[in-house]
Amino acid sequence: MERKYFTDENNDIIYNRLKNELTIQYLPYLGPSINFGLGDICLEEDDNIFKFYVIDRASKFEYEEFNKVDDAIKKLVSYYKENEIVDNPDKMEEIFIKLYV
Repeated sequence: MERKYFTDENNDIIYNRLKNELTIQYLPYLGPSINFGLGDICLEEDDNIFKFYVIDRASKFEYEEFNKVDDAIKKLVSYYKENEIVDNPDKMEEIFIKLYV
């Protein structure tokens, strides 16, 4: 499957900006489907469906699917905000939205 949004190039831009412009405890995993057990916060691209979830061992938590990448990004940012794992959620959303939408 060819990724439209979560390409290696786009992900490098996102990760660098998140690390350099924010205080963030965990970087989200962006991209294709991954296996269980990673303990990651994920935003997955699967054709034109975007999936947000948190993986912990053999379970997916907070699983939701979206038809638009911007809705999935908003869910990801709200998770970071609610769990207080990013210092500036608005800046986090801006970093994603400017690149993807």
